[in-house]
Amino acid sequence: AKLEIIDVVVGDGAEVPPGATITAHYTGALAKDGTIFQSSHDFGNPATFGLHQVIAGWTDGVPGMKIGGTRRLIIPTAQA
Repeated sequence: AKLEIIDVVVGDGAEVPPGATITAHYTGALAKDGTIFQSSHDFGNPATFGLHQVIAGWTDGVPGMKIGGTRRLIIPTAQA
């Protein structure tokens, strides 16, 4: 399986470069049935993190996204 990147909404801001520190809302769900296991919305605030500090699926899947957009990443087990 390979990482799938789907831009649901393309942002109108700058592109996120590799290795950036970003602030974003996220929701993690199981691909097989959609069960949500974690969401920043539950805490009320977006999370701030460096793309070098997270799972490989985010390190590889967030760069190139435009600020203000919404992206769906379907991450294979090896990158989760």
